[in-house]
Amino acid sequence: MAEGNLTSVGQYEVQDLLGAVDFIKSLIHDEADTNVPVENSELLRAEYPEAQFLRVPGAKNLKAFATGGDNYLREVFNFLDNI
Repeated sequence: MAEGNLTSVGQYEVQDLLGAVDFIKSLIHDEADTNVPVENSELLRAEYPEAQFLRVPGAKNLKAFATGGDNYLREVFNFLDNI
């Protein structure tokens, strides 16, 4: 289990969900997210090192697509190509 404090998301404690997940294929996180800190994805990446991880600078609260542009689309297409 990754060390550190993960933020609650809605009614769930993220740390409690780690055991329920067999693998994570891809993580995309907007760095300016004020609801869920990017550190959550960093800790998940440490727990699932095979996952691809794209940090989108300047995105805020689910605007990674609008802000990330080509990098975001490339990551999503790469993910879809490899499932």
